[in-house]
Amino acid sequence: MGEFTRVMLWTAGLAGAVVAGDQVSQILAAVLRSGPGDPVWRFQVATLVVGRQVPLLFGLLLLAWTGWSAGARGLVRVMSWTGWALAGLLVIAVVILWVDGPAAKAVLLADQLSAFTIQWIRALGVGATGMGCWAVAAWGLARASSNTTP
Repeated sequence: MGEFTRVMLWTAGLAGAVVAGDQVSQILAAVLRSGPGDPVWRFQVATLVVGRQVPLLFGLLLLAWTGWSAGARGLVRVMSWTGWALAGLLVIAVVILWVDGPAAKAVLLADQLSAFTIQWIRALGVGATGMGCWAVAAWGLARASSNTTP
């Protein structure tokens, strides 16, 4: 492996770690802000998880590509497990959006209902699509972690 390739791998890995860390920290900041007993709070956190999944997937795939290119199959395997865990988290987020959506909608003013409903449907669609994307990424990473040729 040439010096340029090695530097690019380190840069891509660092970028992936920064992107993933940023997304996780934003989700954690929202989770720790108040108590989980409130349906509106659960709804907001679920919406945040759904909204942060794409950059998080990008960061995970950058880290996995770096690990695969460098021959670090263990890192790729960890990224695969992380992908399965996040697919499961999206299942939970979509269920929360479905169940707590009416409770969150009930506290809104009449002029906010249309915008809320559009965002709610969007979050459900993006979350459901994301579940499939994360599962496919995790499955592909599991296969790549057992592949011996980068």
